Amino acid sequence: MGVPCHINYNEIFCSRLKWSDCQHGIVFDGLNCKWTGNEAQTTQVVLKALGNRPFIYVVDLKITQEEMINKYILRQEAIAAEAAQKAKEKRIAEEKEIEVEYLSEDEYDALTDEDKAIYDTKVPLVAGALSSFQGS
Repeated sequence: MGVPCHINYNEIFCSRLKWSDCQHGIVFDGLNCKWTGNEAQTTQVVLKALGNRPFIYVVDLKITQEEMINKYILRQEAIAAEAAQKAKEKRIAEEKEIEVEYLSEDEYDALTDEDKAIYDTKVPLVAGALSSFQGS
């Protein structure tokens, strides 16, 4: 027959909390533990192991699987909407670029100096032709 052994979970927690990866904080994902019996006992072990720490925060999140799925779907929809918006903005920017390429001489003359500079960098061949035409 096996000899029953008594494990001191408080000592295990205390020694684990001294590791370098726990120095800036610890997150416990639930207090269900098959070794301590129930959440109340686990809470006692954790609090005893934490000792007199200056800050102990508890966040209790209870979310059903359905709520989690709904949040995931909403997040995916938001990501898709953001991607669609970026694609639309890109398409509009490309359309504006195309419009700039086909300015007439009068339209070019109507531009401000700043817009002419932008136009000249985007369409150097057309701008060069207009500049030489204006100089004659």
